[in-house]
Amino acid sequence: MGHQFTSLGTSIEKLLEAEYFLGGIASANGDELRYNLNAFLSACRSVSFYLQKSMASVPEFKAWYAERQAEMRADPAMGFFLELRNISQHEGPVSIVGGSTMRPPGWTYRFAGNRASIPQALVGVTLARACADQLIRIARLVLAFRRAFPHESCLRRLVRLAWCASATRWRMCLSCSACR
Repeated sequence: MGHQFTSLGTSIEKLLEAEYFLGGIASANGDELRYNLNAFLSACRSVSFYLQKSMASVPEFKAWYAERQAEMRADPAMGFFLELRNISQHEGPVSIVGGSTMRPPGWTYRFAGNRASIPQALVGVTLARACADQLIRIARLVLAFRRAFPHESCLRRLVRLAWCASATRWRMCLSCSACR
């Protein structure tokens, strides 16, 4: 049996897609906000789907991924986001609530109750911040794969999530030496 090429490319594309929709969550209102949230939830979930599919032939991947799944199941925020994605894709809009802020003047959104209660770590956290933190958790999964299976990863496509002070937002970065 010949070697089957493996790449993190599709998982990275979905990370970048999720990052794009996160930008919309941070800046949109109304229907546009809901569209960006639904797309963000779907793209985040697709990262692990693509990782499982593209790495299925990698020896020891299944055992490694089973451990990651157990870790993700133990994380209430990860479970909450999975539930939100399922609601979004199969039932209808995710419940959010908005409110005005005095300083700076504007409008913020937070998750409201769905079937699953909001994990304590997300209570009072803005929608954009909660989604950014979820994107970081998903990016860490991809990075953990890269560290565990360096010879099965395409270095040219590997990115990392970094805080960009000039843009004051989370963004994907290709500037680290491992990614060049």
